[in-house]
Parts: sequence; structure tokens; C-alpha cells
Amino acid sequence: MDRRKTRLTQTEDASAMAEIQTNHRNDGGSMYVIPCTVLANVLGCDLDPASPAGTRTVEIPVALLRRLIESALRTGGFTESTYLAANPDVASAIRRSEFTCARDHYATNGYYEGRSGSNGIDFDEVWYLKNNPDVARSVRRGDWPSGHAHYLAAGRFELRAPTPDVEGEMQLWRDLLLPVAKDQKTAAA
Repeated sequence: MDRRKTRLTQTEDASAMAEIQTNHRNDGGSMYVIPCTVLANVLGCDLDPASPAGTRTVEIPVALLRRLIESALRTGGFTESTYLAANPDVASAIRRSEFTCARDHYATNGYYEGRSGSNGIDFDEVWYLKNNPDVARSVRRGDWPSGHAHYLAAGRFELRAPTPDVEGEMQLWRDLLLPVAKDQKTAAA
């Protein structure tokens, strides 16, 4: 049976999701995505874009979150030659048939190891300092050797954009993640 084509009924539960998430293609090709209605049913939430999301949250298993991230990584911007040049160990692993391609490694391992899968445009020092005046002041004082050093140690965790090209996307992430972080801090207090 081709597991990528397995369909769930509305009554199946999260254990079925665990099975689905393990059934993926390692060749970087297209993958089957379960219907929204099934995902919403399993998670017990309304995913209709017309419904107000507000700050409602839903718990999902880490395996499902990783699967969703992997799906995004398999379709996002990626430059295989740049990735392999920066990660010769991955090229060796591909030659040993441990991975079928660089994108496969990045989507299943490299992203979680903190490796960059971008096309090499990871950071714009001038733009970062101009758009983060607090960091620019800190660099001038000698607190940080550069904006890039700040970004790697703190800025990325503060959801600051590393380049103008991703500022819009970073704003979307801030809008999604900051309320969650605030709720977690409130719950911990």
C-alpha cells in the first residue's frame, strides 16, 4: 500500500497522525499533505481561514510540528551547491547514500542543527545596524564586535530580521510567536 495516499476518516485520532508523519519521501520530491479537515479534526480546532484565530492555541505533538516544518523546508528557497560547499560532511553523507540530496539532509537534519539552507544571503550588516539602532549603539560601545555577532547570539531569538528581504516574513513570525511567548511567560509567573 502506498502510505502517502492513506486517507484518514474524521474519527481517527492523533495516533494516526504519528503514522502519517513518518511516511515521507526522502528524495526531495513532492509529498502527500493530508486534507485540512482531517488535520483540524485530529487537532480539535477550526482551521478555516475565515474563522477568527485570535490568540487561540492548540497543542500538537512535536513529531507533527517537525513534519510541518520539514514540509515547508522542502518547498522553500534552497541552493544545493551553496549548502554542500558550506557542509562538506553532507556531501560525504550523500556519497555514502545516507541522504539522497542536500535538501533532504537540510529538511530532516540540517535545519535542526542550525545549518543555513538559504542561497547565501543570510545577513546584511549595514541594513541590520540601520534598522536596529540599539544594536548599532551597542556595537559602537564595543558590547558586540558586529551586528552579525549580535544577530547570531541574540537578534535571531528576538525575531529581528537579518536582511530586508525577509523583514515582511519576520513580521508575520513576530505576530504569530510573540503572543505565544507572552502567554508562556504569564503562565510561568
